[in-house]
Amino acid sequence: MKKSSHRLSLARRVYPALAFLFLASFARVCAAQDLVYLQTEKDAAAGQQHWDVATEFYGVKLAPVLLKNAGDPASALKAIQSSETLGVVATPAALESVSMKQLLSAARRNGAKSIPILIFGITPATDFGQFVSLPGQPLSACGALPADVSNVSYVVGPRTDITRQLAGIALPAVDSASCNFAAAAVRGAQTVLSADQGGSSKPVFVRLPLESGDLFLLAAMNSAGPLKPLSRRHLPDIFSQVAPEMIFVRYAAGDKGWHNPAHYANLTLDDSLLREPYGHINYHALLGEMEKHNFHTTIAFIPLNYNRNQQDIVSMFREHPDRYSISVHGNNHDHREFDAYSIAPLADQVANLQQGIARMEKFSQLTGIPYDRVMVFPHAIAPNDTFAAMKKYNYLATANSEDVPLGSAAPDDDLQFYLRPVTLRYSNFPTLLRYSAEITLPRAIIAIQLFLDNPALFYGHEKLFDDGIGTFNRFADETNLMQPDIHWCGMKCVVQHLYVERLREDGGVDVRAFSSDLVLENPAPRENTFWVAKQENFQPEIVSLTVDGKPQAYDRKDGEMAFQVTVPAMSSRHISIEYKNDLNLAAIDISKTSLYVVIVRRVAEFRDTTLSTWSAGRKFTAFYYKHGLDAYELYFEKALPFLLLAAVLAGIAKFMRKRSRPKREASV
Repeated sequence: MKKSSHRLSLARRVYPALAFLFLASFARVCAAQDLVYLQTEKDAAAGQQHWDVATEFYGVKLAPVLLKNAGDPASALKAIQSSETLGVVATPAALESVSMKQLLSAARRNGAKSIPILIFGITPATDFGQFVSLPGQPLSACGALPADVSNVSYVVGPRTDITRQLAGIALPAVDSASCNFAAAAVRGAQTVLSADQGGSSKPVFVRLPLESGDLFLLAAMNSAGPLKPLSRRHLPDIFSQVAPEMIFVRYAAGDKGWHNPAHYANLTLDDSLLREPYGHINYHALLGEMEKHNFHTTIAFIPLNYNRNQQDIVSMFREHPDRYSISVHGNNHDHREFDAYSIAPLADQVANLQQGIARMEKFSQLTGIPYDRVMVFPHAIAPNDTFAAMKKYNYLATANSEDVPLGSAAPDDDLQFYLRPVTLRYSNFPTLLRYSAEITLPRAIIAIQLFLDNPALFYGHEKLFDDGIGTFNRFADETNLMQPDIHWCGMKCVVQHLYVERLREDGGVDVRAFSSDLVLENPAPRENTFWVAKQENFQPEIVSLTVDGKPQAYDRKDGEMAFQVTVPAMSSRHISIEYKNDLNLAAIDISKTSLYVVIVRRVAEFRDTTLSTWSAGRKFTAFYYKHGLDAYELYFEKALPFLLLAAVLAGIAKFMRKRSRPKREASV
C-alpha cells in the first residue's frame, strides 16, 4: 500500500509538471516572427489593413511602431535589430524620423543576408533625396500615372524568388497606383508589379539591388472605386487587392511563415463507370496522356455502380495507382440526393452516406481497388448538417465547385476565407474548392493557388474530351510549367497534405492541419519534432488519434487539438483521427431496390455513352442544359415509373383487345 500511495503521490506531482511543460512548449506554436511596421501620425490607419491580412495568412506577427515621440526612433531601430524580425515596412513619412541609412544598418545580419525593407505609399510628392544618395540607385522620382484605370491590369514581373509562380500573370486593377518608377534606369532592378496600359508597362512595385540585401519600393495604391462584396468576387480580383503585401510577406517570412513544403494537384472526372469507352473517356488512351503530360485522374465513382465494372479497366487501375484513383460521388446520384432538408430529409442523407460507404467497401472487395473517402456531391453542395454527418462517419473531405454549404452564407468580412480553397468553417469539416476544366479557366487562378501553396484541383465529365482525349493536357502543362516539382495524386493524397508548416526558432516545425488524416514528411538529414495543431470542435468525440497506427496523446486547447510528433530523418509519419459513430456495415443493405433510381441512372448513362457520340446528340444536350430544361427532369422522372407501368398496362390491354377481336367478329 505504501508503494502504491507513493506512486500516486509522485504522479500527482510529476504529471501536472509534465503537462505544464508540454503546454508551455506548445504555446510557442503560436509565437510568430515579427514584421516591423514603421508609421507616423500622418499616415492613414487604413494602410495597415492589408498588412494585417498578409501577416495573418503567413503566421507572422505585425509589430506596428508609431514614430511620435523623441525616443521612438531608437526603439524602432532596436526592434529592427532583433533576431526575431523578418522584415521592415515603412511609410515615406517614417523616413523623416528614421533615415534610410539607419534602416539599412539596422537590417544587417552578421554572416547572413540583411532582412528586406519595403517603403510603401510612395506618391509623386514623395521626397526621393534619401534614395538618390544610395550607391548605384539613380531613382529621382515616382512619375504620376493617369487617373483612369478602367483598362489597366497589373502584370507580375519575370520569375524570381519573390514573384515565383505569379510571374507574367495579369491581375485586375482593383486599386489604382498613384505613380510609377523608372526602374529600367537602375542597374539590376527588378519589376515586381507593373501597370499595363495599352501595351505600355509602368513599374509600380520594384526591387532594388543592394550589396547587403533587398530594398523594395511600392507606389501608393488607392481604391479605384467601390468593390463588390467578397462573396461576389473571383479569386484574381480578391488577391489583387492584397497582392503586393502578400508577395512581400511571403518573401520576408520564407520558411518561418506558414507554407506547404510541397505542391499537389488533381483532375477528377465525375460519374464515369469503370467501363470503356464511357462517352469520350477512353481509359487506355487517357493513361498515355497522363504519362506524357504528368497528371493524375480520380474517378468520382457512384457507389450504386459498385459491381458494374469491366475487368480489364479494373486491372489497369490496380496497376497504375500513380495515375488512377477512385473517390465517392454521392450514393445513388438520383439528381440532388443531398438537397435542402425540406426535399431530402437529413435522415435520408445520413442513410445515403452510410450506404455509400458500405457500397464502396464492397467495390474494393470486388475489384481490389482502394477508394478515397472524399465526397463529391452530385449536382451541388449539401447543407451544413450533412457536413457534420460526414465528419461523424469519417469521410475525409468534400470537394466541389462551391465551398459554402447549401443554406449557409459566405463571409463578406473575412478575406482570409477566400485565399485558401479549404475551410473548416462549416461543421469543422474540410470542404475543398475545385475548378472546372470544361470552361476557359484564367491562368491567374492556377498561378495564385500555387503561389499561396494551395492544391490545384480540376474537374470535368466525359464531355471534357469531346475534342479529343488530350483536352486536359494544356491545363496539366501549364500547371507543371508553373510548378515543375508538383505532385499529381489522388484526392486522399491531396487531403493528407492539407496543412501548412513553419520553421521554429528551436529548429522544430509548427504545423496547422486542416484534415483528420495527415502525412508529415521530414526531408531533413536529422530527426525533427513537429508541433501539430488542428481546429477541432470535438463533435463527435474523438475515438482515437494514431501515429503510424500507434495511439497518440493530445491536448485540448482553445478550440484546437494539439500534439507533437517526432519524425525520423528522411522519413514520414501517418496521422489519423477517428470519430465516434454508429456505423455498422454488416447491417446495411447495398442492393439496388429502387426502380426509379435505376431508370434515372440508365437515362444519364444513355446521355453520356450514346448521345455524346453523335454531333446532334451533343448539340441537343448542350441546348438542354444551357436553357435550364434539366430543371423539369425531376418532375418527369418522379412520374416515370408510373408512366412505364401505364405503358405496360396499355400494351397488355391492346394485346388482349387484338386477341379477342377475331372471336367477336366470328360471333357477329
